[in-house]
Formats: sequence, C-alpha cells, structure tokens
Amino acid sequence: SLLRSKFSEAEIKVEVCYTSPLNAFETALSQAKEGDLIVVYGSFYTVSQVMAYQHHFLEQKEIK
Repeated sequence: SLLRSKFSEAEIKVEVCYTSPLNAFETALSQAKEGDLIVVYGSFYTVSQVMAYQHHFLEQKEIK
C-alpha cells in the first residue's frame, strides 16, 4: 500500500497491518502500557469509529 511504502521511506518499521481500524485499536489498547500514546489517523469516518469505541470502552471501565 502507499501508506506502508511511505513508512518504509521514512524508516518507520511496520510489523503488523490491519484491515479494520477497530481491530487495530483493540490490539493497541491490549498492548499499551501506562503512559503510551495510541495515534489514530485517517478519514473522519475511520477516526470517528475509533473515538466512539474508545468512549464506550472508557465508560465500561469506569463502571467496573
């Protein structure tokens, strides 16, 4: 993909590539440690899906 080739040109190593933004975000959340930053970018549609999921995830975490 074009994005992957741009990462390569910038010497950014890509270990895994997801076809679903939500799957990628869930994996990032499960692997993140305190203080880590998860960056989501793309179209408004892509980012809004992840933001809605994050909002729901944080609400569920507060309830427990």
